[in-house]
Amino acid sequence: MRALLALLALCGSAAAADMTPFYRMQSDPYLLPSTTAPAQYPIPQPVGATSYRIVNPCQVDIRLKTVATTSSQVTASTGTRILARTVEVLASSPSLSNPRIVSIMTMADPGAAGCTVEFTYGSGQ
Repeated sequence: MRALLALLALCGSAAAADMTPFYRMQSDPYLLPSTTAPAQYPIPQPVGATSYRIVNPCQVDIRLKTVATTSSQVTASTGTRILARTVEVLASSPSLSNPRIVSIMTMADPGAAGCTVEFTYGSGQ
């Protein structure tokens, strides 16, 4: 019984954390044009930012990864996969360099419509 109560207490606090709304720390998102070839973008991380939101309006999945230098890049099997036509909010630790270098690529050819992903820093979920 004690184990069940402890589990319920843990689940309750986790659910409360998930209710924290995402608060933008910049007025406009960074727009990241993406293709099947990895591209790197320097993106300054505001002081106090604890998360970032990725809006992927594209018809294809993308991969996204923070890299150490502009010569490093995401691959088809590294980084975070963001599904097509979805929004993800991910935790962000302070960047070791400022600006942070983000590498992004599409997992398939986005076609004539192309693919431009939105990247916004903030706090919360």
